[in-house]
Amino acid sequence: MKPNVEIVEASSKHHSFIAKSQVEMAFETERMQLDLHTVSLGVGAVLLDPSKGRYYIAQDSEGAPLACMLTLPEWSDWRNKTDF
Repeated sequence: MKPNVEIVEASSKHHSFIAKSQVEMAFETERMQLDLHTVSLGVGAVLLDPSKGRYYIAQDSEGAPLACMLTLPEWSDWRNKTDF
């Protein structure tokens, strides 16, 4: 049976999940131990200011978060503006 997964833009209710996921990913991929408090501040900055980036959450059919992704803006010289 195929799991039912939905992708949603993250909100403040996902803050803790995102911060913990980032700390775990850094350790798993690079054996780097990040400071959870610092990462939490960074996640909060993005959630408060979408011009910094946007988090997306993959969640199950009951709304439990499964994974997260951060997209960052890129300056477009073709359009003379920031694009996602």
